[in-house]
Amino acid sequence: MISAEYIAGFFDGEGCIDFKRTGQARMIAVRAALTNTNLEFLKLIQIQYGGKIYSKPIKGKPHWKNWNALTWINSEAINFLKLIKPYAFLKLDQIKLAEEYWEFSQTPKSMRCENILVLCKDGKNRSISMRTDETLVIEQEFKDRMHDLNRKGIALQ
Repeated sequence: MISAEYIAGFFDGEGCIDFKRTGQARMIAVRAALTNTNLEFLKLIQIQYGGKIYSKPIKGKPHWKNWNALTWINSEAINFLKLIKPYAFLKLDQIKLAEEYWEFSQTPKSMRCENILVLCKDGKNRSISMRTDETLVIEQEFKDRMHDLNRKGIALQ
């Protein structure tokens, strides 16, 4: 069993939180990731904390170890981050921002989107939800704030 305290410390050093645009609607997804060359260690973490593992070799460096990432997306990421939050230090601001964005993203669609009627090929009208301009601006602000936090890192005082 790997404690949440240990994982929080490991995540502070080897982890990353970011927002990625995904899918046709270009929605923002919360992503948390741990990277390490030790695949077996990431598998142990995955057994206890979930997530999905990605591996790939480093191009042009055949003698280097593979790059591996254990990732969590959206609600799975938020659940993982909540587990380690009490013990996090370096990534605490990013965790708080991810939680803030997640809370915003879970507000009812009727508050973040507008319904638009679209004429389809079959001649029928269909209603689709489109994010309002205000929602798009708020999403971009969250993305920019996370980018700034990740770029700045931490200044120990």
